[in-house]
Amino acid sequence: MKYYMKRSMAALLMMGAMFVACTEEEEVQDFLQEDTPETYTLTVEATKGDDTRALSLAGTTLNATWTAGEKVKVYLAYIAFGNTEQWLDPPVEIGYLTAQSSGKSTTLTGEVQTSYKMAGNVSIPIQPGWKVLLKFDGSIGDDGSGIPAQDGTLETLANYYDIATATVDLTGVSGNTITTSPANFENQQAIVRFTLKDKADETGNTPVNVTQLTVCDDTNTITINPATATNEFYVALPGFDNKTVYITATNGTNEYVYERNGVSFESGSFYDVKVKLNTSQKALPLTLKAEEDGTLSFRNKAGNPVTYRINGGVRNTIPSEETGEINVSTGDKVAFFGDNTKYGDAPKASSSNFSGINFIAYGNIMSLISSTDYYTSTTLTGSYAFSFLFSGSGIVILDMPTLYLPAKTLKESCYESMFQDCTRLTSAPSLPATELASSCYESMFRGCTALKSSPRLPAESLSSTADYCYSHMFYGCTSLRTAKAIDAQFTGHHSSSNVSYCSHMFAYCTSLKATPVIQISTLYKGCCRYMFAYCSSLSKVTVKSGTVKNGSTENWLFGVADSGTFITNYSSIWTQNSASGIPKGWTISN
Repeated sequence: MKYYMKRSMAALLMMGAMFVACTEEEEVQDFLQEDTPETYTLTVEATKGDDTRALSLAGTTLNATWTAGEKVKVYLAYIAFGNTEQWLDPPVEIGYLTAQSSGKSTTLTGEVQTSYKMAGNVSIPIQPGWKVLLKFDGSIGDDGSGIPAQDGTLETLANYYDIATATVDLTGVSGNTITTSPANFENQQAIVRFTLKDKADETGNTPVNVTQLTVCDDTNTITINPATATNEFYVALPGFDNKTVYITATNGTNEYVYERNGVSFESGSFYDVKVKLNTSQKALPLTLKAEEDGTLSFRNKAGNPVTYRINGGVRNTIPSEETGEINVSTGDKVAFFGDNTKYGDAPKASSSNFSGINFIAYGNIMSLISSTDYYTSTTLTGSYAFSFLFSGSGIVILDMPTLYLPAKTLKESCYESMFQDCTRLTSAPSLPATELASSCYESMFRGCTALKSSPRLPAESLSSTADYCYSHMFYGCTSLRTAKAIDAQFTGHHSSSNVSYCSHMFAYCTSLKATPVIQISTLYKGCCRYMFAYCSSLSKVTVKSGTVKNGSTENWLFGVADSGTFITNYSSIWTQNSASGIPKGWTISN
């Protein structure tokens, strides 16, 4: 332990030979050392202000009183002798005092042990003018069990988290009895009652009961686990001024988040805060839950930084053009935020990308587009917004909580190759977009060999600007068994060149036995070429298109099963015994 001393030249000269051999470079403990301790009886008259100690709640006010038997730690904080003075850093614990009565004021008394000597074995007994630090923090227990974690109850805060301190002068030393100046304890924590309500209820009366609450001010993170699910939490927080408070709440698979800027909590004060949680799962930011210990990497190719929080804790930053290496343990949840319109470009090396350990992804992908109002965002304005974002990663998507891609208006290549070669992916997120753009879904799930079903594709109108929108979307998804209907209607001018809306869309889906219902009114040149090529198990095709342009279905059923059923109301427009029309050996049905 080092002690730091403020020394005057006069004091050093007075000490004479004791300091002859010492220089400024030598450590201060050469001048001051612990000696064989002596025992003293210390008595302090102590009071508590109205803004200290959260012991009981009367309406909206916390009462502050002493309880007989409470213990207070004593630290020697300041020593002075002659012209020499020093604050001990850190203060030295020398004993504890006990409250003799209950109420606003009490007498604290107990035994302390301390003594120091200078170089040359000159003993320095404790004396008036020294200072001691008194600290109540609930850590002194007869059983030595220590401080339990916060559980959201006022009782636990009163017993263990009511941290209050006072610094007092030693006013008299008579034999082994010490008296001090009065002590007025000041609380070092703010006590906050958080009441969780459902934001969707305009009356504000519907509680949201949760089994875990995490409160973070970007410096301190406190996680509370109540005994049973509740919507009311008493939390002790170190005071702070004008910070962002981030709250996460969990109950089973349901998670909620809340964020507010410009929050101040003053130590020693009590606050009653109602938190209106958005209970929609779309209000969760993009979150990756670690399925193993290791490192989760994010390569940030966006123009602005991306930030993340681990388990609702402090915010960390990944600058543009840098890769963040995030060390996690199994079960850790990493939430991501950004304010960027674009995250990628072709090829993959030029795009933002997650890699590393296996993880479950859920929450709203738009938290990468807008860090604050992502749960209301439904439009992508930047091309290559999420291209290659999860490509090649160990991602898994669950039904609940799930991953949301809520944008209804898309830009060029926004989801291109987003999940390409994600071999652990068994289910796909919903795709509610009604306005598509060129290559927006191109190769989106390509090579997802564990994917079992495709999402619904509700876009009904595809213009010539949406070329390649479904191209290679499920290419090589060898476990894909079912596919949703394709309702798109092609609009605009398509006669001047080929279009490739659905080219190779399901190629090499070797487990697919039946096509989705194709209700496209007109198939233009090139739009469905090789659409189901090499789907070796495919034996049922349903088409309700009324017009088929030359070259629109080039080899679209090449390599399918040797026999099957082709269902259509327009059999006369299809070429039979042809991989570009109705395959050889297949029957036709209405």
